[in-house]
Amino acid sequence: MTKRKLIILYPANGPVITGGQKYNSILFKIIRKKLKSNVDFLFDYELLKENKINCLTLLYILKISEIKKYENILVDSRFYFRYILLFIIVRTMYKGITLRSIHHHFDGFSENNMFKKPIRILLEFLFLSLCHEIIVPSDFTKNKVKQYFKRKNVNQLSLGFVKNYAPIKIGFDNRKIRLIYIGTISKRKGTIYLVKAINKLYKKNIVNFNLDITGMYSKGNKYYKKIFSYIQKYNLSEYISFSGRVNQHVLESKLTNSDCLILPSTYEGFGMVIAESFIKSIPVIAFDNSAIHYIIKDNFNGILCKNKSISSLSKSIKSLLLNPSLIGHLSKGAHITANDLTSVDEMHLKMANWVTSKLLS
Repeated sequence: MTKRKLIILYPANGPVITGGQKYNSILFKIIRKKLKSNVDFLFDYELLKENKINCLTLLYILKISEIKKYENILVDSRFYFRYILLFIIVRTMYKGITLRSIHHHFDGFSENNMFKKPIRILLEFLFLSLCHEIIVPSDFTKNKVKQYFKRKNVNQLSLGFVKNYAPIKIGFDNRKIRLIYIGTISKRKGTIYLVKAINKLYKKNIVNFNLDITGMYSKGNKYYKKIFSYIQKYNLSEYISFSGRVNQHVLESKLTNSDCLILPSTYEGFGMVIAESFIKSIPVIAFDNSAIHYIIKDNFNGILCKNKSISSLSKSIKSLLLNPSLIGHLSKGAHITANDLTSVDEMHLKMANWVTSKLLS
């Protein structure tokens, strides 16, 4: 029996929210276009709907009789928990199947729990070792994979951007500085560090700003409740607003009308929102960790702060608020950096060439 080319295992065919989801969505569309009817998807929700068993790791193993009919399996490594046993079985029993994974960043390194962290790192490394090919969107992730898996086949399909440039920032007199945070409200994104840094400024009566927190959150989430309670406790509501998740058009408008993006993330595989900010000539203040310093050059297109330091973050924001002309200087650097970013057309071409060489040859 002739095998089909590719099956993609993925959580759901739902809303595209995160940078990683956007990247995957683009790659999947190109795969569909090139392979046409020779690619299939198997979504988590389909498995859960068909079965009474509420364990995806087991359900994927039970689907092995269907999955083995394909030449290639493609997954996102962020969900390694549910695929790891399937990959072990395939590597052991079905050596003709090629296992490929999109790897945005090392999930285990972003774990805050000291007991869970080593377990997650171990399992993630085991999963990646099972893959025949690892697809990465950034220099940072490529270098990390090469560091830990020296002989692994790593293919970089760089993230690309639509370059709808905005003018360099000027004119900050007699108005408040518009700060923006874009991202899911979560521990990894470090939202609480930003709110606490703002409180330090408030205590020093440095309040010539508004902070717009834009991104998905749930009012029932413990982390959000903690942040919201902190804002209420220290009377910061006048300076901090929550916009929630917005569509791409509104997001671009918000970004264009802002003066500086604040990204207190504790770990990033690329930092898509940084590049998007640079395209709008918006400088970025961020913690110096993971992929951040690959794109932010300190005092050129943004400011790098000591990792997880509220004092350092507060001091950096203060420097802009007390000297708004610095925003103009950093805005020029952001605009220059944006010119060097991979374009969306270049990304599409490279992804299409990858499909042709790896899946159609």
